[in-house]
Amino acid sequence: MTWDEPTPRQHPDLENTEPEAELSGCQPPLWLIGVMLIVLIGACFLSVELLGIVRAFISPPSAPVPAGTIQMDHQSLGERSSIETYQINMPPCEVVDFYQAQGGICVIHAGSCGDDGYQPPIYEIDFFATCEQVTAFSIFGHRWQARLLPFYQNPNPPYTRFELQNDLLWGGFVPTPSANQP
Repeated sequence: MTWDEPTPRQHPDLENTEPEAELSGCQPPLWLIGVMLIVLIGACFLSVELLGIVRAFISPPSAPVPAGTIQMDHQSLGERSSIETYQINMPPCEVVDFYQAQGGICVIHAGSCGDDGYQPPIYEIDFFATCEQVTAFSIFGHRWQARLLPFYQNPNPPYTRFELQNDLLWGGFVPTPSANQP
């Protein structure tokens, strides 16, 4: 050995006399797999709920309207709330029957719908019938209220005018219907 060639030195503790074991891959601990599985299941439930919320913003529900109804007026009351005035060639008591069939809770002015059909009121009233329904959709609520306007003489042919208020309850609170006495 000459002075020109350096000799490699190695610490005696670093000497490895055994052959290196081949790595077979890195396996995550079992608890980490469990946590990942719980997160994946939670994300699935959350995504289903989020899809319902997105659908509510894109295509919110609307109040039911009988076939053949003509819209006479539309008034926006703010974000996702409106009052629309409709007219239909149908007796008023049949319109009440339609809204009851749609799940509405209806309050009818005493004596307005009898065996002989619609009976005009003998004194002035605002609405002869009010029908209302409140439902939940996604995490929100939807309320509609139909207020049927009275006629003081039976029109010929029979027709009905009514106001339909449509409210989307973004707060998520779904109150119970409380159709006010007309």
